[in-house]
Amino acid sequence: MKVREAIKIIESDGWYLVVTKGSHRQYKHLIKSGRVTIAGHLNH
Repeated sequence: MKVREAIKIIESDGWYLVVTKGSHRQYKHLIKSGRVTIAGHLNH
């Protein structure tokens, strides 16, 4: 699965971007606990 595909899936489930550091992106959800981290460059 490509990074863009993973981001599209979690954003469609209600997760939103809170932190970006380098190639790592962390997402939070208003209802679900915890964070989701996606590592990788968008062009890969």
